[in-house]
Amino acid sequence: MTGAPVHVLLTGQPDERDRRLVVRNAPTFGMVNQDLNVTLRVDDTGAAPGEMAELRFRQQEVGERTLSVPVGRDIAVPFKLPRAGRSLLEFEVLPVPAELTPLNNRVARAHGNWAARCRGRSRSAWAQCRKPAPSMAWAAPAR
Repeated sequence: MTGAPVHVLLTGQPDERDRRLVVRNAPTFGMVNQDLNVTLRVDDTGAAPGEMAELRFRQQEVGERTLSVPVGRDIAVPFKLPRAGRSLLEFEVLPVPAELTPLNNRVARAHGNWAARCRGRSRSAWAQCRKPAPSMAWAAPAR
């Protein structure tokens, strides 16, 4: 289409920044003590090329790590599930001065292992459940 009218309302100041943390890919299930990765991206509307951001990674029952990550590029954060059942992962990017809002700088994800999905099943169903389906052993991307 050509000649169509476009209406735009621009708000804010030209020097304002906003960072946000985006989960690009995350497993929902995995095996205990096996390596898993969450792929994250730090988007920043006012970042300089090559700028780094501080990412805090907290895992239930494991502790906290701080990583220096590049802004605007996908990064893989490795982790392991320490036990059977659900495990909570929390990621947070530290805010920058004059940031619009820090509310989109934090993401939490719950992960589990394939044995957790088998609880409460009958003995005959348990034998089938012991063999994880491919979709459970290595999870589909988060949506």
